[in-house]
Amino acid sequence: ILAQVQDNLECVIAYASHVLTKAERKWSTYGRELWATVWAVRHFRHYLCKQPFTIVTDHKPLLGLNNDHTGRRARWALELDPYDWVDVHREGQNHLNADALSRRPSEITMEDSVSTTIPAVALIPNNGVAKNETPHHVSGCTTEQPHTPNHSSTDIPDSADNTSPPKEKLNDLSPPLVFALSNEGHDLSVHQQQDPILAVVRKWKIVVGRRPPHWHMKVYHKASKEPIYQVLVPQKLVDRVLWFLHGNATSGHMAAKKTLRRAHQLCYWPFMSRDIHAWCEKCHSCQARRTPVPRPQAPMKSIVADKPFQEVAADILELPITSCGNHYVLVVQDYFTKYVNLFALPDQRAMTVAKCLFENYIREHGVPESLHTDQGRQFESDVVKHLCQLLGIRKTRTSPYHPQSDGMVEQFNRTLIDQLSKTPLEHSGEWDDYLNQVVLAYNTSTHSSTGFTPFFLIHG
Repeated sequence: ILAQVQDNLECVIAYASHVLTKAERKWSTYGRELWATVWAVRHFRHYLCKQPFTIVTDHKPLLGLNNDHTGRRARWALELDPYDWVDVHREGQNHLNADALSRRPSEITMEDSVSTTIPAVALIPNNGVAKNETPHHVSGCTTEQPHTPNHSSTDIPDSADNTSPPKEKLNDLSPPLVFALSNEGHDLSVHQQQDPILAVVRKWKIVVGRRPPHWHMKVYHKASKEPIYQVLVPQKLVDRVLWFLHGNATSGHMAAKKTLRRAHQLCYWPFMSRDIHAWCEKCHSCQARRTPVPRPQAPMKSIVADKPFQEVAADILELPITSCGNHYVLVVQDYFTKYVNLFALPDQRAMTVAKCLFENYIREHGVPESLHTDQGRQFESDVVKHLCQLLGIRKTRTSPYHPQSDGMVEQFNRTLIDQLSKTPLEHSGEWDDYLNQVVLAYNTSTHSSTGFTPFFLIHG
């Protein structure tokens, strides 16, 4: 921990951590403590160079570091020599900021117990939806469990107690997934009670003396680091949940990475990442539409925006005419949030495009500072130019026959065609019937360039 004393109060500046290698774990306690000091100074050297600082440790032998002139320790001491530092000993009971994780008290203390390995389903906290999220497979954990008779899953009471999450959090416990399964005739709570992997959750009352802490609508939930509760999916319903996450009309047949991030918002089951990747690879609709992504010929530069709806791009996409007379799609996308709006049009005349931009987009999101389009006649017309001049919009355009300079919206056009071509394979109807579902799936999926969903960046 890098800290600074401000107004007689020790304030944290930065945290850092390092996992010891297999060889480092074999060192003595003194060696590991010394290495931790050296590593921390290396890590924060840009703060500590040419500045006096204090090394606070709970390992008292480190106070004699300057008197140790042998082997590796001498080399480490020489590495610290250019710095202006002093070391101070702080007793372990007062060294709480650095030792908190290694000194967490056990919440369960039992006598006459036996060590048993059980699968860790609802006991391991999730890290939420981080930007560079890496899925971890949990095989099991060791806990202390007393000798108790085998009880059925119905022993867990249905009434609330002080271990339940707050009521305001329970209202968001993955209702789309629970209700979707209920509409198909699947009683999630019954399947959870019959699932052998979730037996550890049903034994919670036996071990702790009360029912599991995350329990709502008679359905088990798994808590994560962020305020998200994930439904524990029994193995019997994994296939239906996979279809809901990937093949549903509002899911949009997204790639495995985006499907996995969507799943982390709703549910959890063991080896979820493996199952989702396998499901996406075997999806017939995705395989029928998958094409190689062309390698870019040169590095592309991004258009930088500072706030939502500051810089937007627009394009016209031609699709087969429908029974409603719609033949084109007006695509408008925000550069900052990647939020997309789609509008079905019967034609691409300049008056139609300008009217749609003003009445459907600008009236809802406000006037953008810049509008970037290609050099299509509908965008270069006097009508659109007059609209931009009237509203104070800076109109920019791509080079002729070079759509690469509007790569963001062109890439979305490709995504839109893929999604629309997959949907009618499984659902009846025409493309304009599913335009809203496709844009909903895109705006609620994590974008690779921002690490967040466009919907979250707009609405929070």
